[in-house]
Amino acid sequence: MRRKNIDYIITMTKDFIDGNLDCLTYCLDYNHELMQRWDKMTRESPQLADMVNFYLFETGFDTVNCEYGNNEATLRRVMKRQYKKLMDCINGDIF
Repeated sequence: MRRKNIDYIITMTKDFIDGNLDCLTYCLDYNHELMQRWDKMTRESPQLADMVNFYLFETGFDTVNCEYGNNEATLRRVMKRQYKKLMDCINGDIF
């Protein structure tokens, strides 16, 4: 099954981690894209959509407040750690 919307969110996060997407754009667009794509993501794969939400949003993005002075390095570090955990789960290499 195609995972166009799930892959978009994962790729967006990878682009931010790799420095191909600036912090302001990521902070402004991440929530918007996740909300816009959520229904389609859950149709693509409910389990994977929940994993993306848990690892990248709940225990990643949402723990670093973009608006109140947390710096870009902090957000990149947190998202890199959570991205690795998500990819380990997807690939079957449970940390």
